[in-house]
Amino acid sequence: MEPARSALAECEDPFAASAGLFAAVCVELAAPETAVMTHSRLEDLLGARMREVTRQLFQDHLTLQARDEARTDRVVDTAGVERTRIERSQHRTPGHRSARSP
Repeated sequence: MEPARSALAECEDPFAASAGLFAAVCVELAAPETAVMTHSRLEDLLGARMREVTRQLFQDHLTLQARDEARTDRVVDTAGVERTRIERSQHRTPGHRSARSP
C-alpha cells in the first residue's frame, strides 16, 4: 500500500464524517448541474462546501484528541475552583463564543 493510502487507512474511522462530506462534494461536482455553472459560481460553491469539510475535520480532530486524552484526578479552574465532573454531554453550537471571548 502506498504511504498516502496507508496514512488515510490509519485515520479513516475518526475522520469518517469529514470523509463523507468530502465524498458528497465530489458527487456534487460530478453532477450535471455543476457542469453548467460559471467559474465564479463554482468557486463560491466550493468555498462554502470546503469550509464545512474543514470545520468537520477540525471537529473530528478535537473528538479524537478528547478520546485519547489522559484524564487527571483533580482539575482546578483559573479561579481556583475544583471541577469534579466531566460534562461529556456539553456541546458548543457553531458560532458559540464564551463570555471570556473578545
